[in-house]
Amino acid sequence: MAAGEAVRPDRLRGYLLGWGPIGPLEAALATDPVLARALRQTRGISILAQDAWEVLATFLVSQNNNIPKIVRSVQHLCRALGEPIGQPPLAWTFPSPAAVAEAPDRMLREALLGYRAAYLREVARRVAWGDLDLDRLRTIPTEEARRALLDLPGVGEKVADCVLLFGLGHRATFPVDVWVRRAVEELYFGGRSRSVRDIRAWALDRFGQLAGLAQQHLYHYARTCGIAGSRQDDGGRGGTAGRRTSACG
Repeated sequence: MAAGEAVRPDRLRGYLLGWGPIGPLEAALATDPVLARALRQTRGISILAQDAWEVLATFLVSQNNNIPKIVRSVQHLCRALGEPIGQPPLAWTFPSPAAVAEAPDRMLREALLGYRAAYLREVARRVAWGDLDLDRLRTIPTEEARRALLDLPGVGEKVADCVLLFGLGHRATFPVDVWVRRAVEELYFGGRSRSVRDIRAWALDRFGQLAGLAQQHLYHYARTCGIAGSRQDDGGRGGTAGRRTSACG
């Protein structure tokens, strides 16, 4: 959508409800006993129909980073390289791959990207020059698309899985971070340790094409209810990690 273009209700609905109406999806998830319990706290989650380039770029920026700094970096990129929305501007669009590829080094440094700047620029060049066809990655098998993403500088397995799920529509993808891993281990495996690859394979077998949505509910449930926490997760500051709130089943 071009900057300043009016947003049609049907387009907005399609963006917010990327997977379609929430009710039938949650009914399908609720056939799993663990998710049925989690859904008491997590109803209403939707995976947005986001732009693939924006998802890829922002996950590159997010690596080993904290949320306030990620927000500042993305805002700086948008203001410096995006198109203004409204007059005076109310916001700015996310910059195109070509804009990032051609951006001066100084501008990327000012965006507080650090070592990620080189990764972002190189990936932007590959997309802008046609070496990486994100539309094609939507249509090919998930494992083939994952291999293509892992070939990019700065992209590891977690970032690849997040891009597959949130940007490319591969619904059977199950990104595993520390919260999701420990939630799965506690809620499904009695606290026994499982490798990330074992969990991904297990999730595909258990949830099929709902794996990505199941991941979002388990992540939110773990964070909301203090499941799977440890001293590492809250920096040893005595937060709620490792404790369930009274509202959680």
